[in-house]
Amino acid sequence: MSVTTVTNLAGPGNDLPAGNWRPADQKNIPDFSAVAYFFAKKIYEKYHVPIGLINASVGGTPIEAWTSEEGLKKFPDLLNTLRQNKDTAYINNMQKAAAVAAKANEQAIPPDMGLAGSRAWFDMEYAPTNWRQINIPGYWEDRGRQSRQP
Repeated sequence: MSVTTVTNLAGPGNDLPAGNWRPADQKNIPDFSAVAYFFAKKIYEKYHVPIGLINASVGGTPIEAWTSEEGLKKFPDLLNTLRQNKDTAYINNMQKAAAVAAKANEQAIPPDMGLAGSRAWFDMEYAPTNWRQINIPGYWEDRGRQSRQP
């Protein structure tokens, strides 16, 4: 089964989208865990019973986000962070500090001329000037060296 990932439940009714069962075929296998697939395959081959796998993984999330408060008791630093993140005043102060830092950072960084110039760097009509030639295929380390003519 594939479970739909929801990161914002602030809507009316907070309804969770339903997951769905998919067969382990050529179309669906690439989007699933290889370890889970081969584990289920081995169990099926041994016991000859249908195996259902549930994929509820969320890439890019730390394991602590999935660990209960009880499970974090042996890790005082993480438990302290959890308690801080439950404190509304602390979170509001952090958000204000982040907004101030972002504004200061915005003012300190000059605009990206690749985006702010007359043509953006990704525009097909963009013609770079004063760029060094590099040989392709080649090594990045050789960039800018005089190209040898055969």
